[in-house]
Amino acid sequence: MKHQFQSGKKASALILLLVTVTIIELSLLTSFKLVSMTVKRSDEAELKFRLAAYKTAIEKYQRYFRRYPSSLKELETLPPNPRMIRRLYKDPMNREGKWKIVHQDDGILIRNVVSSSMETSTDGSKYNSWTYDENLIFSSIMQSPTRNNN
Repeated sequence: MKHQFQSGKKASALILLLVTVTIIELSLLTSFKLVSMTVKRSDEAELKFRLAAYKTAIEKYQRYFRRYPSSLKELETLPPNPRMIRRLYKDPMNREGKWKIVHQDDGILIRNVVSSSMETSTDGSKYNSWTYDENLIFSSIMQSPTRNNN
């Protein structure tokens, strides 16, 4: 009888342990999702800041020299030193940190930069559609899913 009682006690302890581990796993999963969403939103805010910094620098450069820059490096280091941007930023949405350059019609002068990331943002738009216009008004082009009309 004593042996049977100890066996039931062990089974109860095992069940309690499994329930506790399951609750901890669910808490960690929820925490991980929350943390990853917070990190993503932080990266998105940083992307907006960097896009605005580049657009401001490009527009300042255009007003000062009456032409657009031919490289991003020109925004940071100029001979008379009217620096247009504090430093050259990396694209926070991709590992290489490289921007997609938007050229003027001539294909040489830089008009703007956009992210080279093809990932989808928290609002459903693609990061490479995020941009600022000359008045620093942010916009993102929502890309609708393609339909197959067969």
